[in-house]
Amino acid sequence: MTKRIIICILLVCLAFGTVLAQNARDHIRSGQQYMTSHNYAEAINSFEAAIRVDPRNRQAPDMLREAKIKRTEQLFSQGQSMHLEGKFTEAIENYSAAMRTAPPGYSHLRMIQSRREEAQRELEAQREQELLMAHARTEAALAQERAAQELAARELTEQSRQNVHIAHEQFITGQYNEAISTYEHAINLGGLPAAEANDVRRLITEANDIKEKIESYNRPLKDDDFDIAQLGTSVTITKYKASETKTIRIGNTNHTIHYGIFNVVIPPTLYNIRVTRIGPNAFRNAGITSLTMPNTITEIGMGAFSGNKLQSVTLSTELLKIEGGMSPGGILEPTEPGAFEGNEGLTAIRIPDRVTEIGARAFKDCGLTTVQLGTAVAIIKESAFRNNKLAVINFPVGARNLYAIRTVHRNAFRGNQITNLVLPQGIEVVYDNAFTDNPMESLLLPASLAGVITIDNQPNQPRIGGNHTQFTQPLPSFPNTITRVTLPANMVDANLRSFENEPNLSGLRNLYITAQPAQAGQRAQPARAAGLYVKNGPVWIRQQ
Repeated sequence: MTKRIIICILLVCLAFGTVLAQNARDHIRSGQQYMTSHNYAEAINSFEAAIRVDPRNRQAPDMLREAKIKRTEQLFSQGQSMHLEGKFTEAIENYSAAMRTAPPGYSHLRMIQSRREEAQRELEAQREQELLMAHARTEAALAQERAAQELAARELTEQSRQNVHIAHEQFITGQYNEAISTYEHAINLGGLPAAEANDVRRLITEANDIKEKIESYNRPLKDDDFDIAQLGTSVTITKYKASETKTIRIGNTNHTIHYGIFNVVIPPTLYNIRVTRIGPNAFRNAGITSLTMPNTITEIGMGAFSGNKLQSVTLSTELLKIEGGMSPGGILEPTEPGAFEGNEGLTAIRIPDRVTEIGARAFKDCGLTTVQLGTAVAIIKESAFRNNKLAVINFPVGARNLYAIRTVHRNAFRGNQITNLVLPQGIEVVYDNAFTDNPMESLLLPASLAGVITIDNQPNQPRIGGNHTQFTQPLPSFPNTITRVTLPANMVDANLRSFENEPNLSGLRNLYITAQPAQAGQRAQPARAAGLYVKNGPVWIRQQ
């Protein structure tokens, strides 16, 4: 029985061995086929399977070694290609796989390892470069974002500053509510540097303070709005107090802000005493825009209403005198301001009929286009109407159908827009520069200006140009643009001297003092003949 069992076991082992040998041969055939198709990885698997099935197979190990060498070379070649393409991660993977696949004792293993290390270094360099580039891109993006933010901040700052500029203009022109609103909008927008924002807040406070002040003046005038000086049964207004000024820095400039009662109607009495006079500088620089005087006032002192913003003025019908500044030595321009000097918005004025003298600089530097002189005006002092926009001067007829005007002082109407001037009979003196700097074309001089006159106890003084001995050379009374002049007969040389140094008028003087012999169809003319003298091209002629 035991013998049978042993025989069976031997037969089974023989049969199993035969099966294993057959399976090993099948794996080897598969491996050879894979080798032929260069699928070395599968060939290795097949040869390893053959060895596992039949470890005693002598052919399988040699073929496995050959397959591993081929696979190692294949992986190395792929790694080389990836390496050359800069695909270092893939190259390293192939190099590593080649090293794992290489059979023991493979002669090129060190070379593969060297190439893998080289690829590793290049991969690290690549990654470092990528990190640098990524950092650079990040920095560039951040810089771009910062630039965009800075641009947006600058635009916001500029927009806020534009609003501040608009608010400044509103503040300066008295639009305080609008200015406050625009300033607040600028603050709410943001973008203003701290110092500028604080300055805007200061201006908001200033504007609110001024609004409160303005509201406090929203009332009728009271007696204590005026300082007065009593003289017997009448008073002189010496100062107007219902007006205040405040200097405020707006932007880069200091501006004087006025607030108060600007439409002024002067009462006829103060403290139940009659108001008869406006003292010097009483309303000077008070910011008033309109003025109505009671008919109790007879005198206006120098500078009384100068430097205001007057647009309309109604003077007292009982006014006798509009005072002006004194002229040092009687020669130089007065230094004190005139009664209404510097009211650039004043375009028209009517001088009452009882006024006999208009003081120096009384209406200098106003915007007058129309002046209605009173019938009693006899004296117009220095620079009384200088630097206005007057185109016409009409001297009215006074009492007994006579002209009252007697003297027009130096610079009285200088710097206007007078084109035609007719000086009336009865005028006695026209001082130097009285009418210069006008675009004058025609001039009529009456007979009352032909001779000489005693001035300040000095006899034989010229009636045109004043006392020439006060100057190194004669000064003109009329502009050099005149082309038509009506002269009286027998005008003395002293009154012609103001023409001497005027190129356009010197020929007129020479013609006037020269007798003209008879021409065909004309009569002879004596020297200094009355008549109309006209400039014809470069020469003057006398029209018959």
